Parts: sequence; structure tokens; C-alpha cells
Amino acid sequence: MNHPHKGHRERLRKRYLESGLDSFADHEVLELLLFQYLPYRDTNEIAHALLNKFGNLANVLDATADQLATVKGISTITAVNLSMLKQVFFRCQRSYLQEKPQSRLGDVLHYAFVTLTSGDFERSIAIYLDAAGKVVNKKEYCSQNDFGVQLSIKQVVADALSLSANSVMLCHGHVKSNTLPSKADVEFTQQLQSTLSGVGVNFVDHAIFNARGEVFSFRKHNLLLD
Repeated sequence: MNHPHKGHRERLRKRYLESGLDSFADHEVLELLLFQYLPYRDTNEIAHALLNKFGNLANVLDATADQLATVKGISTITAVNLSMLKQVFFRCQRSYLQEKPQSRLGDVLHYAFVTLTSGDFERSIAIYLDAAGKVVNKKEYCSQNDFGVQLSIKQVVADALSLSANSVMLCHGHVKSNTLPSKADVEFTQQLQSTLSGVGVNFVDHAIFNARGEVFSFRKHNLLLD
């Protein structure tokens, strides 16, 4: 039995193999993805339904499995597979960045942005620098829930001393919100800065990232202690 959409699917696959995705419209990218999960459905209609609901391709790939499953034609399995794609992409980026030297602060901040904005839970990264401003180490902390990262001031200070760090910078990500710090963020940061200062370690800044590429700097917004 001939599949009614076979010719269309083969043409899209051929276009992809010959020229990549640059010439594809967003609905065609989604169609190409949906082919793998929905072998006997009209994926063009479902692709348009996804874009109509979420607005654009980025929002579709940023949606949760539960949100995707509300679209007619998207099964639970398909929803899970689609929801994984963004995290797989970020994981590839993270693996690539881990292979690169990270002695410069700029390199670590790029790594921090990719890491902190790629998951479903908030994470923090403490960056430890020497007197010349080179990175001597970084430590990552994950919340594993929606209630923020339980980061210990005692642990950050102990790590700074054990590494003979001259200064510390803190980064964390707001996965699904703006970058404005909460009252608890401000209080924690100022307490950390004060405690580090007491043992002779400078506090460089606290940066908050989100997936939209926005960055909030405590130093630029005068939220650090004098």
C-alpha cells in the first residue's frame, strides 16, 4: 500500500540532505522532525497546529511534554521526544565547551550561560579566580526542583580557601523567567560577599542569566556592598 505522503516526505528529506535546513520554513523543520514519530499522519497539519499554538519554532522546542501533548495529533511519546530536543542541543554545546580550555573568565561565562539556561531547574556556578584573574576552578550546583538552588555560603568560602582563590564570581540561571533577582538572591549575595571579604577574598559579581540571553549584573545595578 502506497503512503499518501511518501513523495512529500522523500522530497523534504532530499532537500535536507542536499542543502541543510537553511531553506526550510519553520513548519517544514517540524514536519521533518515529526516524520520520525508519526509515520502515517499528515505532519504538515500538525506542524502548523504547533506553530499556531506556541507562536514560533523556538517556543515549540521550549515547551514541556505536557504542553505539547495538548496539540491534536501529538501523542505522549511524540511530545516527550520533541521536548528533549532543546536539552540535547544544549548538552552538545556543553560537551563541546567542556573540551575547550577554560582558564579565561570569558570562556567560563559562556559555558555558564549555556549550562545555566539549558535545563528545567535552577543551577548556580561559583567561579574561583587567582590574583591575575585566571580561572582556577568552577563548581556547579543544581536545585533539582523549582524552589531555587540551596547554595551554602560555608561551602563557597571553604572552596575559595582550599583553592587559594583571590576572588569569586557567582552565576545562576532563571530558566523560565526574567533575570531580576529576588529579595533572597540579594540577601544571599551580600552575605556571601561579606563573609568572603572577612577571609580576604574579593567578590567580583553575581550574574543572573535566562534563556532569552538577558543578563543581570549585581555590580552594575549597585547591589553589592561597598
